[in-house]
Amino acid sequence: MSEIIGSTSWGHTTGTQEGNVRTFSGNWTGTGFVTSSGDSEKILLSSQAYMESEIVNTGANSIQLLQNKYSGGDTGILKYRSGSNVVNCQAAGWQTYSGSFASLGYTQLRIEQAWWLTEGVSNGDTIAAYQAKGAGGYSNSLNNLVEDACNLTAPSGAPDWDNTYGWKYQGGDTLYANIVENVTGFTGILMFSNCSDISQTKACLIGGCYISPSTDTGEGGPYVVGFGNSPFSLCNSSPSMASGVIAVTYNTVTDLVIGYRNDDFENQVSEIEADLIYPPDFSLTIGGPDIYVQTFSVYRKVLTSTQIAKIISKMVSL
Repeated sequence: MSEIIGSTSWGHTTGTQEGNVRTFSGNWTGTGFVTSSGDSEKILLSSQAYMESEIVNTGANSIQLLQNKYSGGDTGILKYRSGSNVVNCQAAGWQTYSGSFASLGYTQLRIEQAWWLTEGVSNGDTIAAYQAKGAGGYSNSLNNLVEDACNLTAPSGAPDWDNTYGWKYQGGDTLYANIVENVTGFTGILMFSNCSDISQTKACLIGGCYISPSTDTGEGGPYVVGFGNSPFSLCNSSPSMASGVIAVTYNTVTDLVIGYRNDDFENQVSEIEADLIYPPDFSLTIGGPDIYVQTFSVYRKVLTSTQIAKIISKMVSL
């Protein structure tokens, strides 16, 4: 097969600007599927599935990668590897794409279903997804992976960061986002580890990992993720949790709030005022003993227990 040299697009044939116009079919392989053809060609990915491209001779240049440039679709996790020749490219490790990178000469792409998505949950359902673990840099960890909006900001007093463990909170550390949404349903899912004071699991993780208006981040602030002791408590302190995933769903029509620890249903309460559950501005504030936070995702709909379990499964595999 002849070598592909230069800018390349896949999955669209009409009005493309790249020098090489290729199909997904026959040129991308993996555990996903290619459907349709021509301008309608798409890659379909189920949970844990991936597809890898053919190798392109890009030259030793700065490379930019785009998804859904010519037609709509969900955003996947885009990865790349590069080498000075085809063999070195194939031997290189995969890097998660977060912005332009310097190619070593030959480049291959890989796309995976985003960890925050699963069957019945699209990017359109997702307000924001943040991944601190494996982000490759503090600034990358603050980016909303769903779209270029609602990125986190790190003021004075923001948590430290580690590529292996994610955000490393000490009591009171805060990251801010500005999300303004009027929704009929809400879901928040947060993965954490290293809760050193197990006796404070409920107060710290279940009451301290909370979303509150940026104007009120104190202990009396409204709680969402974390199921805080005030104004409501959804998770029991026994068995204690030193690490794991907590999730909450809120239906603004029925005023029903449901809490989960890991992928298990924990408890539910009703008659919670909407403005205490979903304020327009939120900050991700961790109180109590030191805690690491790896991922956090927020949705504009009530996810089912099955959907939450599938997303948690992908979170913990990161």
